[in-house]
Amino acid sequence: MGARIVTACLMSNKSDAVWCVIPAAGGGSRMGAGVPKQYLQLDGCCVLERAVRVFDGLAAVTGIAVGLAPDDAFWDTTELPGLDRVHTYTGGRERVHTVLGGLRFLIESLGAGPGDWVLVHDAARPLVKAVDVERLLTQCRENDLGGLLAAELVDTVKRDNGSGAVAVTVEREGLWRALTPQCFKLSDLESAVASAVRDGIIATDESNAMERAGHEVLLVRGDRNNLKITYPGDIHLARCLVAL
Repeated sequence: MGARIVTACLMSNKSDAVWCVIPAAGGGSRMGAGVPKQYLQLDGCCVLERAVRVFDGLAAVTGIAVGLAPDDAFWDTTELPGLDRVHTYTGGRERVHTVLGGLRFLIESLGAGPGDWVLVHDAARPLVKAVDVERLLTQCRENDLGGLLAAELVDTVKRDNGSGAVAVTVEREGLWRALTPQCFKLSDLESAVASAVRDGIIATDESNAMERAGHEVLLVRGDRNNLKITYPGDIHLARCLVAL
């Protein structure tokens, strides 16, 4: 998991620095576990450590900024503080505030440039595959556009009527599940997220903020098992997938 991964397509464009922001300041209240979901154990380490090590294993990544809650009591119990390219900063009230803080931390503390690429990844997505991250980076660079990993919907989708009954069946053709990481130029993303925050918009992901700012965003196919640990059953599913 810690091996450095180098591909010809990434090494051919060394001038484009790549950074990673992982917002990990949430309490995971929907898990009801007593421990933030990013610190639940998964295959010998915690969920957050497994996610971080995927990006630390990519030679293209210059540095990783992890946003922690002010009262985080778990970070120092992991092996993550010993990784040279991993840095921490204090997160905000909502995920979007933690992401914005991370983007500014890259600029102000780590020396990232406005034209650098930044990957934003959910701390609770421990099963992301390095090959998918590489594909995302490659397609964003080749098209000079930001993008996100995503998976096409395969289930029939229903919209409820607010009272627990079906209002309508939604046509699923052309619908995708947004995954992470999501990849954008640093200056564009910082501006888009800052604008959303100023306007009181709680952007649910980075693509949401970029779309709102008028940017075109690429959909890059990712592994559908790149699940987000949210409810108690999710960690059990993740453990089963890791064991395969």
